[in-house]
Amino acid sequence: LMFKGAKRYSGEQLESVLQSNGGVNNAFTTHDYTAYFIELPSSKLELALDMESDRMQFLQVNAANLKSEREVVKEERRFRVDDSPMGSLMEAIYATAYRVHPYRWPVIGFMEDLDNISLEKCMDFYRAHYAPNNAVLVLAGDFKSDQVKVLIEKYYGAIPSQTIVARARP
Repeated sequence: LMFKGAKRYSGEQLESVLQSNGGVNNAFTTHDYTAYFIELPSSKLELALDMESDRMQFLQVNAANLKSEREVVKEERRFRVDDSPMGSLMEAIYATAYRVHPYRWPVIGFMEDLDNISLEKCMDFYRAHYAPNNAVLVLAGDFKSDQVKVLIEKYYGAIPSQTIVARARP
């Protein structure tokens, strides 16, 4: 859903603006975190901060976007787990090895979960977890740290923090 657009950049704009500025973006999720990344020339750092802060504050989560992305994730699950002997084996190993730990659940989720996730639950998760105090910003490239700190404050300083509930890890 993070690629469907936000207030300042629609999903189509996000991709076209990045490409027209020599950039690419992508994301991945592990058991412990989700990472979103943008690769751009260092002269376009402010653009990247603007785009990411827009997504952190104003993501366009609606029924149509959820329906579309649900089908994408379900197809990915079929490809990576259900139709893959190695994927099915890894899911079974994690379920067996982590009997009481959250790692027993697959990162991509079960088909039943994907079928039943509601728009309200998505928004609750987004509001609870997508906040500056629950994010790590990693920058690498040719820039001056003091100038970057000013830009970070400009784009993230007004975004409200959220109460982050620590999860018990047995």
